[in-house]
Amino acid sequence: MHRNLDRRVEALVRLSSPDHVVELAQLMTTAFSDQIAAWHLGPDGTWTRHNLDADGNPLAELQEYLIRAKSRRRAGPQ
Repeated sequence: MHRNLDRRVEALVRLSSPDHVVELAQLMTTAFSDQIAAWHLGPDGTWTRHNLDADGNPLAELQEYLIRAKSRRRAGPQ
């Protein structure tokens, strides 16, 4: 897949709400969890997909996890 790394724009945003800071910290913790599938860059420059745990069980996909979490939050308590 083509990635626009040469013409990409980076932006910084101030988070003024403590709730937003907490939510972002939780998101980063989840994204870097060993329970989430990821790509690992090897020393030779090759990327390897890691989507199984040590027992061979599938790891969660971050995007699917976030979609489910937001859907539950919108639905509210049942």
